[in-house]
Amino acid sequence: MKKRAVFAVMTTVALLGTSINVALAESDTATISSIEQTIPKTMPPGTTITYDQNNQMIIKKPEIEAQANKYIVTSISEEEKMKLDAEEKEVLKKVEEERASLPVYHLSEPELPKPQPGMTVFYDGMGLPTIIIDAQGKTVGDIQPMWDKGVGTYVYGNNNKITISSDSVLGEGTVTWFDGVGKTGSDGTKLTEEDCATKQSIDIPPKGTEISVRNLEKNIVGTVYKYTVGTLPDAIVDIMPNKMSFYYKTPIGTYPYPYGSFNGRYYHTR
Repeated sequence: MKKRAVFAVMTTVALLGTSINVALAESDTATISSIEQTIPKTMPPGTTITYDQNNQMIIKKPEIEAQANKYIVTSISEEEKMKLDAEEKEVLKKVEEERASLPVYHLSEPELPKPQPGMTVFYDGMGLPTIIIDAQGKTVGDIQPMWDKGVGTYVYGNNNKITISSDSVLGEGTVTWFDGVGKTGSDGTKLTEEDCATKQSIDIPPKGTEISVRNLEKNIVGTVYKYTVGTLPDAIVDIMPNKMSFYYKTPIGTYPYPYGSFNGRYYHTR
């Protein structure tokens, strides 16, 4: 009898996982009864989950193709690139000189909250929950304003680190994306393809802060603007899907082939 009970539970879980994937593959949205005590740890990249009044998950695929038709790549001149290169070299030099004497903090994985009616969860390009919004539209999780965070190097996830020095912030690690275009960011601004999310437990610069992001794999540098924050469990910054594809030349994929991230670096002044 015990063996049958275990088999029944395993079958139910397997079937639930299959139903989610099939539903996503065949339509843009699906409603699934939530049986978990926390939100799902992983979903197909770019997925958005909203919990309805009965705490059921409404699962939505990203609308990347529709957005791509409207997106115009924002290019920068060679002069602007040279300026960003020079600024980045100066920041790197200063941070490296200061970092040797700074403390190092190793952060644990963000805890996922219990599902609540009205909650919305955005999953990044690696299928991880990167931004969680409650029913009142407020960002869920530990939020630490930059000016309250002490100088030091903060290490987390798969070899990601953010260093806060006396006058600048330098992030090194994975850059990925989330389906945020047209949504309202934590700063109360409607997000565009040129905007980004920073890690809320470490780096919350002022609204509209200009952030330089470099794709180290292809040596492409550009600028995005901070208008929202997220937990970013395994990334240093989240940009938008078409910025990732067209500007940084990194293809993105959703179900059933997840990809869309690069090894990168970002910096901004404090």
